Amino acid sequence: MDEEQTCLSNISQKLFDIEPFQIMFAFLVGVANRAYMARGEFMQLHLADSELNNAITTLRHDTRFIRDTLVSSDYHRALLEKLETFPVLKMKRGAEGCQVCLTDWEPASAVQLSGEPYKAEEGFKLAEDDERGKKRRSFSTSCRSASTKWAKFTICASCEDRVVSFHAFSHWKYNLFCAIVDRIHWLETTFGDDSVDRSTLPTSTDDDEEIIEWLCSEGEGTFDEQWRVFTDMLRSAKDLADYRSFGNDAVRDSED
Repeated sequence: MDEEQTCLSNISQKLFDIEPFQIMFAFLVGVANRAYMARGEFMQLHLADSELNNAITTLRHDTRFIRDTLVSSDYHRALLEKLETFPVLKMKRGAEGCQVCLTDWEPASAVQLSGEPYKAEEGFKLAEDDERGKKRRSFSTSCRSASTKWAKFTICASCEDRVVSFHAFSHWKYNLFCAIVDRIHWLETTFGDDSVDRSTLPTSTDDDEEIIEWLCSEGEGTFDEQWRVFTDMLRSAKDLADYRSFGNDAVRDSED
């Protein structure tokens, strides 16, 4: 096992510690529970807290390190930038040629990247809002909005898993944020609806702690579901890294 592989293994194991994810989850609940244009200010204000900032910075650094070890150094930077920019990835089988490794003999898929680009450091504000005079958006329209931009390319089976994993690591925090936004929006729709059993629901959206407790409760399951998504992403990356290490070892053995 080489030095990079050892470092990757150690970081992957550290990320299975649930506490940093809990800190991130609670922080994103606070961001999501603000008016759209107030989220960036809320985020910057609370990141001034050194303990919170350290936990989130470490989590971001470690996930980015894993992401970047998944792709070959000869991947085109323009392609990686597209994967980092667009949060939605869809694939359709039956294409020809690979625009990642430039092979033309393997089965390939057509990839479409879409979704509105966003600014994570500004409360996941959509990038287009800077161009349109800070258009105000509600909870329900600030995530997964209809895309007006997209990118397309083809990818072979050998590159597929690594590229898909790179994309997942690029947007995991955004997808977590959107899942939280969806639940808060649903909660808002229940107020005044007599057909909804409110015995286990927060009485309002005024208290972040009450919403966090609700989303982490056994009956609600949002936190547990998102933790599974996160750890599944880590396991997938570890499997890809182990496979690459196995391939490198096999090459070295054949050379010996």
